[in-house]
Amino acid sequence: MTHSETIFERTCRNAGYQIVRPSLRDRERVPTADFVVSTSAFRLVAEVEELRPNKGDIRQIDSIRRGETTAYGCTIGARPRQHIRRAARQLKPYSAEGISLLVVLYDNVRVGDIRIAYPMFYLQPHDIDAAMYGDRTAYISLATCAPTEADRNGGRRTCKANEKKYISAGAVISDHDDATMIFYHNQFADVPLTPPAFRGRNFFHLQKVRGDPWKWIPVA
Repeated sequence: MTHSETIFERTCRNAGYQIVRPSLRDRERVPTADFVVSTSAFRLVAEVEELRPNKGDIRQIDSIRRGETTAYGCTIGARPRQHIRRAARQLKPYSAEGISLLVVLYDNVRVGDIRIAYPMFYLQPHDIDAAMYGDRTAYISLATCAPTEADRNGGRRTCKANEKKYISAGAVISDHDDATMIFYHNQFADVPLTPPAFRGRNFFHLQKVRGDPWKWIPVA
């Protein structure tokens, strides 16, 4: 198992959940998700995606190791977007089962004990927002350089009112403590992630504020 899969499995067991690998579907050429999580009160399927260093990350980490200070940037939402879309392909075959389907993300972009920045660097709330609902788009007057209307989510959306509604939520495991999980609920979900699933002191649930990019509020 990957590092992130091990952590997710441990987190579920510590919460008192049963967690098992689903039956393989390779022979039917149907993708298989990573885990089925259940108790007597709920059952869901989860696909765990681990972000790992790419060539740019490795160059940055090598610079840090040498004690050099270099500029580094990234496109907001780009890294989680590709993993959410890949996880969606694994989860889609389960969409007819009427259960919650969960994308779990973990930022393991480090070499040894060196990371390019702080924990969850690629998985901040604005990254998840852009990955799920599209890049933030601003409308500015060329004449006055002033906003002409409110910012909104734009292109490269993954979750829409008519697409990938089977994804109940995206979850981020904090690589600061490998225990805390933040759940970003899909506003379009056919089957929302509801109590009692993942409720407790290590679990935090956020919902999207519609029409307000990058803004999330706690689930009531």
